[in-house]
Amino acid sequence: MDVILKKRMKDHVITFWEKTQDEEIQKLFPFSIESLEEALKLYEESLKDGALSYGKVIYYGNKYIGDIWCYSIDEINEKMAMLS
Repeated sequence: MDVILKKRMKDHVITFWEKTQDEEIQKLFPFSIESLEEALKLYEESLKDGALSYGKVIYYGNKYIGDIWCYSIDEINEKMAMLS
């Protein structure tokens, strides 16, 4: 299986947003982001030093198939993170 993680770029954010606006997908997953602008802002925040989230994109056979995220990163108090 040829699965590769690559750097997440602005174009990936837009593609993910567009593909997840489907009504059936919306029923399956609990999305909290309500606009493309909000998604892009969160992406920009994730690029900063000390960010509390970190994302990569998943490619299979040279085709983008989704994102993987580590978020709610707390290395000081709770020493925890979530993976999605």
